[in-house]
Amino acid sequence: MRAGSGASNLIAAARHHNDERFQVVTQIAIKEGLFMKKRFVLFCALFALTSLAAFAASVDGKWTSEAMGKGGPQTFTFKTSGSTLTGSVEGGRGGSVEITNGKVDGDKVSFDVVREMGGNSMTMKYSGMVSGATMKLTVDMGRGPRDITLTKQ
Repeated sequence: MRAGSGASNLIAAARHHNDERFQVVTQIAIKEGLFMKKRFVLFCALFALTSLAAFAASVDGKWTSEAMGKGGPQTFTFKTSGSTLTGSVEGGRGGSVEITNGKVDGDKVSFDVVREMGGNSMTMKYSGMVSGATMKLTVDMGRGPRDITLTKQ
């Protein structure tokens, strides 16, 4: 009897040992599955963000302002290279002027325009956002900010 009972104890111990192994392997597989799901979700989120940046509105080209005061509408010509924004402004008061300190960050833009008027230098700081064919900017000329809207031509 004892030999039989020893064998059944041995079989029971082997089953128990295999059950523990099975549980450990199962737990590892579950953790790996959760890890892979998290990696997949992270990948999808990064892909979505990259897609948004790729499809962000292009700043390059000609943009026209609404009529502003005595100077009338202005035409802005922009060119981007990475995060650097260059270009010029025509119309309004004075001739064509190059923009300086231009930056693009996603849909955000900022740049300066320095105009010479009556022997004095005036810096206008522009900042705002692009959405499709519309650019909404705030201009600060040192006398308080003013909002303008540009439309892509």
